[in-house]
Amino acid sequence: MDTPDPMGDSENCEVVTKSPAGDIVTVYNKHGEPLYFYINKKKTKKDSKLRKRTNKS
Repeated sequence: MDTPDPMGDSENCEVVTKSPAGDIVTVYNKHGEPLYFYINKKKTKKDSKLRKRTNKS
């Protein structure tokens, strides 16, 4: 895979890979060497529901 050139004055470049579970973002330095990656997970219906309050009686 070819690493795109950094845009502007930035020394790093991010490449986003889409997946069903979320986005995988890989960060490369100006020489095209991968530095690190992180995953942005997609929110599910279970994550977006508010917790139900319990009555203390």
